[in-house]
Amino acid sequence: MRTGWAAALLLVAACGGAPKADQTGTGTGTGTGTGSEGPEPGSDEQIAGVEKAMNDLAPAAHQCWAAAAVDDYQLAGSVKLLVDITEDGKATANVQEDTTKDDVLKKCLRIVAEGYRWAPPTRGTAVLLPFQFSAPSGQNLIDRDLVPRHAKGARVLLDARNSGNPAASVFELETPKTDGLLAPTASERAEIWIDLSSYEATYLPPKAPRTPEGEKRFLIVSVPGGREDATRRAGVLPASPAQKGKGAVIVPLSKTKPIERAGVGTVRLLVDPAATTGAADAPLSATLLDATAGAAIPEHVHDGATEILYVVSGGGTMIVDGVSLEVTASSVVQVPAGVKHSFTASAATRALQFYTPAGPEQRFKQK
Repeated sequence: MRTGWAAALLLVAACGGAPKADQTGTGTGTGTGTGSEGPEPGSDEQIAGVEKAMNDLAPAAHQCWAAAAVDDYQLAGSVKLLVDITEDGKATANVQEDTTKDDVLKKCLRIVAEGYRWAPPTRGTAVLLPFQFSAPSGQNLIDRDLVPRHAKGARVLLDARNSGNPAASVFELETPKTDGLLAPTASERAEIWIDLSSYEATYLPPKAPRTPEGEKRFLIVSVPGGREDATRRAGVLPASPAQKGKGAVIVPLSKTKPIERAGVGTVRLLVDPAATTGAADAPLSATLLDATAGAAIPEHVHDGATEILYVVSGGGTMIVDGVSLEVTASSVVQVPAGVKHSFTASAATRALQFYTPAGPEQRFKQK
């Protein structure tokens, strides 16, 4: 008979036991399964079927953690599912124990377990799947496809609550259809707005009035960041009544010049503090990166600045502090100051790139 954690997961009607096993989640959506010795109910074939199921389900379980952690990267705890499998392979999963108190995670795990193709040896049995999730020290990668959309139009993609980094907050905003401009508002923070259809960039210093057009989709980066409150997470854009202050600086894409970088591709400085805002110590900058397929940006570090990437298309592999991250067309990445990172494009990739405070973008001007 086979020993190990897989044997402890199978509950056959004629056998008892107290199953114990761990499936550890991390902030990058990857992890390893560990477990303890346990009783050996069932046949070798049944045990092998459960073992295969746990291995197969591990990536999906980590995706469930990632979907739940878009609100809070400190999500941790255990969920135990009892999965009843019929003779024809259909499954019904119910939560037996939960210490995470996260409805998104529990629902996702149930869907994953019920949708799995259970092998014939496990059919006609009940399987207990205990998942243990541990919180990482921070989260570098967010899949924005996992961030729910709200009727009010705005959603928080990145903040201190889901990344651990208070340097900046990132929002998407879909403005409603109107006959003209929306009512002017102002933010207490410095902001960059990017029109995601035209890539026109707008830099707003604190208290500058903003009057966006209706029926558009914007990417907004605000500094400093922090833990955005429940109102913002419910889809309400952070704003205050328009105030007197310095005006916005608007930069159409047509006013920027492409900078060719050998082995990388093309970079455009959308918000260049040295040229656009007139302040070399500006809190924020923005660039548009078009990397060629196979482009490799070697490992480097920004000692005093956080970097944020909003990937528009393409993707590749990013290594952040020694951890390999799969970057896709729905990724938002944050790299805190002082952390080593590199990127290799597996396809032609377009990304919006931000630094806070500004400064690292100046290297693109160097030949």
